[in-house]
Amino acid sequence: MNKTRISIIALTTLLSVFAIACGSNSGDGPHEADLLRKITDSDRIFTAEDFLAIGMKKSKEYDVTGLTGATSAIYGFWKPGGGESVEYEIRFYPSHDEAVSNGTSFADEVTGPDGAVASDDVTWKEGTRDRRTSGFTIGGGGGSLAVYMHGVTKEVWNLARASRGFHADEPNSTGVAAEYRRLLDMLADKHELRLRVIPDIFSGASAGGINAVFLAQAVYSGRSLEPLTELWLDNADIDRLTAEDARMGWRFAKLWAQPLANFVLRRPGNLVSESVAPETREEVREKVSKLVRGRWFQPPFSGEAMSKMLLDALEAMDGALADGPLLPPGHPIDLYVPTTDFHGYLSTLRLHSPPIVQESEHRMPIGFTARTPEVSGAWLADPLEL
Repeated sequence: MNKTRISIIALTTLLSVFAIACGSNSGDGPHEADLLRKITDSDRIFTAEDFLAIGMKKSKEYDVTGLTGATSAIYGFWKPGGGESVEYEIRFYPSHDEAVSNGTSFADEVTGPDGAVASDDVTWKEGTRDRRTSGFTIGGGGGSLAVYMHGVTKEVWNLARASRGFHADEPNSTGVAAEYRRLLDMLADKHELRLRVIPDIFSGASAGGINAVFLAQAVYSGRSLEPLTELWLDNADIDRLTAEDARMGWRFAKLWAQPLANFVLRRPGNLVSESVAPETREEVREKVSKLVRGRWFQPPFSGEAMSKMLLDALEAMDGALADGPLLPPGHPIDLYVPTTDFHGYLSTLRLHSPPIVQESEHRMPIGFTARTPEVSGAWLADPLEL
């Protein structure tokens, strides 16, 4: 489902063409089309810095070769009006006239109900992969997997919000939840099926465990998942997670290892070329090179820094508006997160011969069980425990 909103920005005037799918509004609230005209003529000069200054998070800068008349294009995330994060692609042109004459056909090609999302169907192929996703995927490795899984958990959260509102006859919500509400309304009207979505068992390991904890807390308390979105978008990066004393001491640290890193990262058929989008390959190679030339014999990432980020996100979630738990009062909710005991402990196994064997065990599952409260904003467990 195409969730990205496409914007064409001229440096002297502004032309905006928006595609609204998963993030569209419905119900009594103002529709996006009422808030933003398709073409806006302005005397102001716009640059990428103008959008970063109002809180937009830039994820990528595209190569505009083949995008007729454009001087640059960026892709990132923004929370208009303090609401949910929305993905934006912004294209810059030297003048309003050039944006209209050269850019409109490119924008129309990928926006609206009939917008093309396959690379074979679009003229300018840069950014096609980002327009296809409705989650948030950046970079490569565990960080990008965590961001992808967060996109999935957010869909579950929005579906649960829509289901609660549907059964409580609440006013229609906005954004993605409104689309799920429309689906539930359709099932009721056309098939006489009043479906109730009950996400009540949560589990995951590593990055999946983090997302499970936050989703369980959001469902239990009725608070927003947006703080976790900001955590992943701002901090799911090797440069931010690497421990201070694990970084390269200076630019020539382990310089002898650079040729080896270059061979692994650039040889034909290498993993980066096969799994990472062309526009981010150099960035990924640079970050991996820094990691290889940093500390070797201790973990490279800072557990203390990551723990602080998670606690900050939980506290930010607690400060967000709570509009009611997403499950019926008294309904059980279970959170199960398997962790690893690095040193391990002896576990007893009862066999036939010999009758008893002890072996080292490293699994350490942590479980939380509660019943959904009637009031909003409650904690599933102490934030430090979560």
